[in-house]
Amino acid sequence: MSDLKINKKFITEQTSVSKFSFFHRFFTFKNTLIALITGFFILTIFAKIHPYFYFDLYITINIQKINFPLWGELMYLITLVGNLPWVIVIVSTILMISIILKKIKDSLMILISTTGAIAISHFFKFLINRPRPDNHLINQFDKFAYSDSFPSGHVLFYIGFFGFLFFLTFANLKKTWLRQFLLVILGLMIILIGFSRIYRGAHWFSDVLGAYLIGLVWLLVMIYIYPRIITKN
Repeated sequence: MSDLKINKKFITEQTSVSKFSFFHRFFTFKNTLIALITGFFILTIFAKIHPYFYFDLYITINIQKINFPLWGELMYLITLVGNLPWVIVIVSTILMISIILKKIKDSLMILISTTGAIAISHFFKFLINRPRPDNHLINQFDKFAYSDSFPSGHVLFYIGFFGFLFFLTFANLKKTWLRQFLLVILGLMIILIGFSRIYRGAHWFSDVLGAYLIGLVWLLVMIYIYPRIITKN
């Protein structure tokens, strides 16, 4: 009986290790990129054909029903940070701080990550040319300089800029309350911008999802490149 118990325990442990090894092998950098790119590619094809999906309308209607105190004000502020004048101010400020701290390569990587994300946004907006949500179907709180909707430019900017700052904070700062605070704030910014763009009627859920997918691809590429740039003389 004791041998049988030992064997069962051994089998259970081996199975657990095997499962962990499978997930570890599956979620490699390469496989993650392939999964994200494939998801974005499929979504892009359908977004080119359809101005919106049924679930887009359902999600927008329900998000616009959210009525927490100060929720509308928060959604406005989150979107405002991603508007052009504030983008220039915030990015320039962070770059200046990085240069003052003599983090020249970090500032270069922040600039590349941010401008690259914005360029990706403009490229696919031009390519797909999907219209903004119809204001007869949902509430719209903003007037738009551009009519192209897929993918969300605000979300891509947030991932390229705040996402890379999240990585730098996680990788370079010691484990203190300040590091944890910054990670929470940066993480919330990246998550809430998606809600904000849907809530304010600027984008459908699928526009936001597409931006998260291709934005994560770009961010992972930047994270992959970062140590190679930093260690280069």
